[in-house]
Amino acid sequence: MLIRPATLHDLPALAPLFDAYRQFYDQVPDLPRATAFLQARMLNAESTILVAQGDSAGLLGFC
Repeated sequence: MLIRPATLHDLPALAPLFDAYRQFYDQVPDLPRATAFLQARMLNAESTILVAQGDSAGLLGFC
């Protein structure tokens, strides 16, 4: 497993993970909003997001 900083390239795989996290905390599913939120944080360098990538190309998790 590889832990690395997320990039904008990761957004299509990262946003569903983030939306699932939100749903766990009783938020309404909203993938477009989750995507926009993450994209804004990344573009404005407002957050450090780390992703866990397995042997395949998919993401396993984030923090």
